[in-house]
Amino acid sequence: MVSTDITNTFNYTAQGATFSSPLDDLAIAGNPTSGFSLRVRNDGTIESPAYIQADLVNPARSVGFFFPGSATFEVFDEGGGLLASTFFASSGSGFFLGVTSDVPIAYALLDQTQTTALIESFYFAVVPEPG
Repeated sequence: MVSTDITNTFNYTAQGATFSSPLDDLAIAGNPTSGFSLRVRNDGTIESPAYIQADLVNPARSVGFFFPGSATFEVFDEGGGLLASTFFASSGSGFFLGVTSDVPIAYALLDQTQTTALIESFYFAVVPEPG
């Protein structure tokens, strides 16, 4: 399983995950004292939700996000079919949503249904190579 807090130096891409958003300002924000997060913010100039998508180089059996506040978490197979969806509502920080699936997960979305989406850490377990 690959897991780590978001930092300004950890290379998720080298570990098999890339992040994207329909918005152009996906960035790492924060500092070593208060911590870092991966953030996307909709400034209101375009009509698009502020969500973060994690694309996996190799399919995973489980994925999860730590995040602040409320969020919808969805995982999809390689054909774009929805495998699972869950929602959590609260305020504060350090909440976790995760999914384990018998069907390999190709990508996951974290949507906080606000103008900003943040993740504090991302976890995933890649499907083992046939042996």
